[in-house]
Order: sequence, then C-alpha cells, then structure tokens
Amino acid sequence: AVQMAAGIGMDKSKTSDSLAANQIASDAVQNIRTIRALVSEQWTRNAFAKLQMHSGPRQLRSSLWAGFWYGVSQGVLMFFSIALGMWYGATLVEDDGLQFHEMIQSLMGVFLAAMAAGQALAFLGDVKEAKAAAHDVFELLDSESAINPHSDLGRRSSVWGPGHTAIPEGIDITFEDVKFAYPQRPETKILKGLTFNIKAGQTVALVGPSGGGKSTVFALLQRFYDPIGGHILVEPSQTRLDDVNVVWWREQIGYVAQEPVLFDLTLEENVQYGAPPIERPEMLSICARAGMNDFAGNKVAWDAGLGPRGGLLSGGQKQRVAIARALMRHPRLLLLDEATSALDSASEAVVQKALDELANVRSSPHGPKSKPTTLIIAHRLSTITNADLILVIAGGRLVEQGTHSELLAKEGVYYDLYQKGSS
Repeated sequence: AVQMAAGIGMDKSKTSDSLAANQIASDAVQNIRTIRALVSEQWTRNAFAKLQMHSGPRQLRSSLWAGFWYGVSQGVLMFFSIALGMWYGATLVEDDGLQFHEMIQSLMGVFLAAMAAGQALAFLGDVKEAKAAAHDVFELLDSESAINPHSDLGRRSSVWGPGHTAIPEGIDITFEDVKFAYPQRPETKILKGLTFNIKAGQTVALVGPSGGGKSTVFALLQRFYDPIGGHILVEPSQTRLDDVNVVWWREQIGYVAQEPVLFDLTLEENVQYGAPPIERPEMLSICARAGMNDFAGNKVAWDAGLGPRGGLLSGGQKQRVAIARALMRHPRLLLLDEATSALDSASEAVVQKALDELANVRSSPHGPKSKPTTLIIAHRLSTITNADLILVIAGGRLVEQGTHSELLAKEGVYYDLYQKGSS
C-alpha cells in the first residue's frame, strides 16, 4: 500500500503525458490534409517526440520502481518466508515435539500464502496505473453539470400560457442586462450587460467585431450555459429561460453552424438525425427546399454512407444537409451561425437561397405555415441587408441597433463594418 501511494503521482504524470501525445497523434490523423497543406509534418513529429522525451525519464523511473518491487515480492517475500518457515518448523519439531506432518501442513499454508502474495505484488504496477486512470474517470462521473440535459424539471408547453400546446409563430426573446463569463475563464467577462428585445417571427442579424459575444449569445440561447447576471426571458409569458425544461426548449430550436457536423451514416440518417419521424414524401419536400436535389435525387444516394464527418460531400453539400436537418425539426427558433462564410460564391448562392427559404416560412405540424424567429451571425453584411433588425455587438455590449438603412445613416460602427466589407 505504501509503495502504491508513493507511485500514484508518478503514474498520473505519465498518464497526462501519454494523453497529450495521443491527442497529437489523433489530431494528426484526423486533420492530415490540413497538416500537409501547412507543411507542418515536422512540427507535428517534433511535438509528439517532445512529449515522449519528456515522459521517458518518468517511465524509466516507474519501470525501475516496478522492477524493484517485483524483486522484493519474488525474492525477498516469497523465498525468505519459505526459508524462515522451514527453519522455524524444524526448530519446533526438534525442540517442542511438534509432529512432522503438522509442521508440513503449516509450512504448506505459509508457502501458498507467500506465493499468492508474491503474485499479487507482481501486478502492483498495473494496479497503480489503473488507480491513477480511475481517479480521473470517477472525478468525471461524480461531477454534476449546472444544466442537466436529462432533467424533467422546468416548464414545457405551459410556459406559453393556458391552453397552448405549441408555441405560436416564432418566439419572443428578451435579454435583460445579461452578463456572462465562461467557467474556464471566469475573470474574462464576455457579455457585460447585454440588453435587447426580439419579437416573434423577426429575422435578426448579430454583427460586430470578432470576440464581441455573438456566438456566446447563441450558446446561451441553446442553454449550454446560463448567465452569471441578468436574465433571458421568453414570451408570451415573460418566463425566465432557466425555468423552462431544457430538453423541451432545445426541441424548439433549429441550428446551422459554420462548420456542419455530419456523421458516418447514410444521407437519409444524417438528414433525419435528432428529428421526429416523418413520412418520406415530406422529407423529400424539405430536402428540395434545402437545395439538395442536385446530389440527392435517387434512392442510391439516400442509402449511401457519407464517410467520417461527411467527408464524401463538398462544403456546400454538407451545409445543405445541415439546413435540411434543421428544417426537419419544424423550428420555432432558428440560429444560423455564419452558415455561408466558408463557401465559394457558387455554393454560397445555393445555400443562401435555402437559408432564405428556411428563415421565411416553416411548415408547422400544429397548424398552417408560419415564420420562425431567426437569429443570424454574419460577417458578410451583404447577406443580412433585408433583416428586420440588426444588432451590433462589440465588447460584450449592444452598441447599435436598427435596420440596414437606419444603421448606415448613423455612420457608426455598422457603417464602418459595412464599408470595410464592401471595399
């Protein structure tokens, strides 16, 4: 036990180095094209070798330590106990009249116990490593998320008032003096008293310098985090978002990211991932609205696998699959995070048309077609000139708001951003 406790720190350091080295190797395999494009093969090899060299002395000490205790267990403990038992047994037979067969029985018990102890000690190094690894596993299992994604607590449809079984057209959203810092960097405030109001069915663009807090607004709306100050309210009952059931709330949201995440599944499975089951004709209609007809026009395409992370599709095709997946949810709140910024002009035109379709009308399973509340993060300001409202966020605060023409007339922050984007 003493030897195990002494070696735990050494094994945890060795495990940490091994994890870092394994992460570099994993990243290299997954991002091999980027590494080759950047001609960074040597840098990657050097980083991997540095971690291995750093852990080498620790591994050597650990091996020597394990060898020492193996020798103790096999040579000292087992053979010494055998020799001691034989000497003491002979003494008892000679001096105290102990029967020889009784001595042999006792001696065999000592032999077997010593052998078992020696074999157990031989695995002590493995036990140490397992204990060091298990410490991290149980630390993770014992941790509690501030937002439990499996909780049944919180309001569901009742948040929208008596008698409502579905949200009306879109969702009203109000940020009241919202403050936020990521848990990993609590000293760095990302949002510093953000206040704005969005009406149901509006298309609202969030613009501003990088690092201003736009993506953080999306993270808060999806309840990956809760504010550390202020409140987020949802209409029509002005209910605080943290009082709404998190699972039910996320079911109301459609999200399209800048880098869409696809899975190593078939095209149909990727499109319907996380969505309620629907009939094939409705699915095909939604995919047509998302602009997928040019690469998903037959049954063979629907049943074909897309490869790891959807690697068999182009960037524009991946984005349209993500748009179709968002449409499948019949979203009342639509979040578009720079959904066209990484595309070429031809793909951007196709995807932008699908996004316009997505933002302007949705087919509701609860009633006639209606318009979701849509929030767009955009760096290309030419794509959001028709937005109902533009919020300019800088330094974690709202610095301007209005329509495209109103903000240009002010010749403020938005005007400068637009001029830079047009030049």
